[in-house]
Amino acid sequence: MGKQDAIQILSKSTNGTLELDQQALKSVLETSWDKPTAVISICGEKRKGKSFMINLLIHHLTENLEKKLLGKLFNQTLEPTFEWRGGQTRNTEGIWITSSPITLETKQGPVNLYVMDTQGMFDNKTSKQEADQIFTLATLMSSVLVFNLFRQIQSNDIEHLTYWTRIANWVGNEQSSSSLQNLVLLIRDFPHQSLGYGVEGGKKYISLLERDLSESSGSEEVSNNVKDLQKLYPNVGAFAMPAPGSKIMRGSAAVKPIKIKDIDKKFRHNACKLFKELTTDLSPLLLNQSPMTGSSLYDYVLKCSERILTKEMPHSKDLSEHVADQWLNDYIAGAVNDYRDKMHKVLEHFYDEFSDLQKVHEKEKTSRIHQFEKISKFGKSDALAEARVLIEEQLDKQFEKMSYHVRELSEARQREETYKKEITNLRQRVPPNSEDVALFNVRV
Repeated sequence: MGKQDAIQILSKSTNGTLELDQQALKSVLETSWDKPTAVISICGEKRKGKSFMINLLIHHLTENLEKKLLGKLFNQTLEPTFEWRGGQTRNTEGIWITSSPITLETKQGPVNLYVMDTQGMFDNKTSKQEADQIFTLATLMSSVLVFNLFRQIQSNDIEHLTYWTRIANWVGNEQSSSSLQNLVLLIRDFPHQSLGYGVEGGKKYISLLERDLSESSGSEEVSNNVKDLQKLYPNVGAFAMPAPGSKIMRGSAAVKPIKIKDIDKKFRHNACKLFKELTTDLSPLLLNQSPMTGSSLYDYVLKCSERILTKEMPHSKDLSEHVADQWLNDYIAGAVNDYRDKMHKVLEHFYDEFSDLQKVHEKEKTSRIHQFEKISKFGKSDALAEARVLIEEQLDKQFEKMSYHVRELSEARQREETYKKEITNLRQRVPPNSEDVALFNVRV
């Protein structure tokens, strides 16, 4: 396969707002119009080697790079698909994607793969809303999202990632039943050599991070954010990556081909491992539990971009609150449905007293309140407190509706018992052998 080209699908318009190039996107996806389609994308802070890494992935897939990286063809160069250069000036702007797919054979059959590069975050030229829009759109388009981190995972990295992921999840489900799939935390220039590199190094680092967080102040929020990511993504992993070598790190202001021999040996070996991790058992994007084709992905991106890339899109603070409200509403509805299903099963074979059913209700309600208190939650403390009260109220209302006939039957039984006791008392008050006994029994 020849050298891949990149096409920009998201850029700034003349009025300064981000704009999706629908024609460019369609021209890219037309090759995969009726074929299962997947996208691997990379996001993260500016000037931390995102484009360099994604270029290596493309060459790995298209030019048998593994042989080159493992020591052969040392004098060969890597022609970049996505523009790359060293220095501190931002290079990638908006979102770029490979112009044609790379067909991979998977367990599910052939999948057409596209690779996507995104504008670096957290610079003085990118507004908060632009970062929200870029990351949200990239997340929605990705079968595998690689979040590029430098040396370590910091609390603000996880905070931003969780926030953006929740927005993407909300926007996607607003259009249809979409699902996020795979998240890889790529830790670049990993300094903890004693932990090793690759997947195992990433696992050990995450374990140490969780331990450190449990012992530090303010760790609960970070821990909750990590749990949120694990719930939003079916697969979350970390990969520890060594530095690429001094020649690559120094880079150049000019765009020059990179020679294989300039890349550090450890980096070459681990790059091969990473690329296998990203592409082995790769699944196409899913929409309503069905694989997306190029056509359905195109329609889906257009619908989502209408919600994301508009002046009507709330600012980050408002959107965060909206997403939090949506999450709380969804959680409450889920808790009520779960309670209702459980109580229906109980009532199918319930013949005891109403007081016994009340005990079951209190037990089920307490269980769901405890569950709400334990899980990681998204929203302000006052909203969470209100949600807790609302869960109790909703469950009590459900109990009132569902237990009506049980309460009526129980009250009827109580009236019958009271009536029997009154009859017994009256009989005891009538003297034995009294002429009135027969008359009393007839009246009763």
